[in-house]
Amino acid sequence: MVSGITRELAKALLREAEIDLESAKTHLREKRYHKAVLEAQQTAEKAI
Repeated sequence: MVSGITRELAKALLREAEIDLESAKTHLREKRYHKAVLEAQQTAEKAI
């Protein structure tokens, strides 16, 4: 069973992951590939 605190933490991390993903997309458009990779990795870590 998942506690309310755990559920809220998961929701907060998913919101942060969405922000990181948008940042990665921006970096990719601007051809800042190293930053895009970093943001994408952070997105994946937070989503898991």
